[in-house]
Amino acid sequence: GTNVEISNCANKGAITGNGNTAGIAMAAANGAQVFQCTNEGAVTSNATAGGIAANATGTAQVFQCANSGAVTAGSIAAGVVGNCRDATVTVTQCSNSGSIEGATCVGGVVGAPTGGPTISHSYNVGPVKGTGQYPVGGVVGPTTSTAGTTQVASCYNAGTVEFAGQWAYAIAAPYYNTSDDSIDESYKTAYRCLYASDIE
Repeated sequence: GTNVEISNCANKGAITGNGNTAGIAMAAANGAQVFQCTNEGAVTSNATAGGIAANATGTAQVFQCANSGAVTAGSIAAGVVGNCRDATVTVTQCSNSGSIEGATCVGGVVGAPTGGPTISHSYNVGPVKGTGQYPVGGVVGPTTSTAGTTQVASCYNAGTVEFAGQWAYAIAAPYYNTSDDSIDESYKTAYRCLYASDIE
């Protein structure tokens, strides 16, 4: 929704959808704040899925949220926000410990950053797996547009990153505009990247 506040919410049930699907909010738009929310239920979609929100646009803020449920999608998948679509979107102080699997843009915290959103002070400790041809990121999935500069700061990944293709990234996965993406003060601990030859 637009100009709404969603706080101190928790979901423990499994959620399945045929479109944008999330554990807490399908969409967070201009002025929306989603904070101190948790999801423990499995989230499954044939399109975009996020443990907390499927989409965040405009000046939406998602902070202090945690996902521990499995997220599986036919397209974009992430532990916290599936698709961040504007430079003014911020995701901060969030975490994921659930397993994440998707076919296109896949990340432990954010799946598809578009237009230059900011992801900071967040981490992933769950396994992240991409089944398509896009790169995969332990914290942030691939940038899907040449517009904007995705900012990733003070984040870490301790989960495995699997990709059926060639590129798996511990923190952030570039797609277009690789040189403009900024990864500042981020670090990685106890992670490992698995390539096609390692996948059983």
